[in-house]
Amino acid sequence: MHTAPPRRVRRAALRSRTRLWSEATAVIATYFLFVVSSTLHPPFAVHAPFPTYALATSSSYLDQVVGGRKLLGVAPDGIKTDLSSLNSFSQLIGRQPDVVEFYQGFTEPFDSPVAAGSSGTGALPLDSWGPAGTTLSDITSGRDDAYITTYADSVKTYGHQIALAVGHEMNAPWSTWWGKGPTDAQLFVTAWRHIHDIFKQQGASNVIWVWTVNIEAGGAISPDAYYPGNAYVDWIGVDGYFHDGLPITFDGLFGPTLADLRDHYAQPILVVETGALNTPLRPSEIQSMFDAVLASPDLIGFTWFDYDLQTTDGVDWHLDDDKPSLAVYRRYATAPRFALRAPVEASTAPFYPRSAP
Repeated sequence: MHTAPPRRVRRAALRSRTRLWSEATAVIATYFLFVVSSTLHPPFAVHAPFPTYALATSSSYLDQVVGGRKLLGVAPDGIKTDLSSLNSFSQLIGRQPDVVEFYQGFTEPFDSPVAAGSSGTGALPLDSWGPAGTTLSDITSGRDDAYITTYADSVKTYGHQIALAVGHEMNAPWSTWWGKGPTDAQLFVTAWRHIHDIFKQQGASNVIWVWTVNIEAGGAISPDAYYPGNAYVDWIGVDGYFHDGLPITFDGLFGPTLADLRDHYAQPILVVETGALNTPLRPSEIQSMFDAVLASPDLIGFTWFDYDLQTTDGVDWHLDDDKPSLAVYRRYATAPRFALRAPVEASTAPFYPRSAP
């Protein structure tokens, strides 16, 4: 004769079955959410901060870190205050950028908190160092040596890989940080080499030297006379924007300048600054940029200039209010050859340990 278990045993068994069912349901739900999430947002490997290489050229960086894929960068408006602008852009495009560009004047100390904040997300910091507040003659004469030496020491102490673009767009008439009038090519070359030699003397071997020119448009001239020499340049940089009155395809906008650069130099080429006005042509211009970078072995990537300059230049380069352009950008940004990085947990808290003014 089958004897029913005591009531307390039945209650315990019921609780046990209920608990097991709840746990099983939770496991199934978690798995389902993982599958759905993975489908909508494919998981990418999270990379550590870029390591340091003693570079003679940039080949070791490109081979060991980039591995043949393309770099997708951003110059985020507000990056020198906190990470929120970088986080917002990352969420818009569906991934973390590989390069984070920021701007320094020649009278400013090296902004190691910005560099560390960028590399903390796994990105390569790109310091566009425009020597405002000095002259080429002061640099070449040695008057600025103490400042340059301190800057080099700070870059060395920072310790991770960093790209450094000194005096970008020197071939353009608006590079007023060099003084009034056109930039003197020979003085520029001498100044670049002098800065480079101080960094080498101080042992700051974690620098990728990026010689950044403007496309030959809008009054910018051929940059050839400004080239410091193969021993002083790791990457070639080029800046150009899809703007009123300029070509609406990448080849039309960048093609003549790239042809000139390729005729003379063999280094990898990074589009250091670019953007497109918010017009109906913008989605096709962005697609043209991505397609060209993917199709060109020597183009290693590009950096989007995500600034609102309406008060100064009357233009806004942000993507966030342009859904058609953003859709094109996001589709390419998360494609296999660009999908180098993973989204990370966003934080809007200030991350720079700055002292109060």
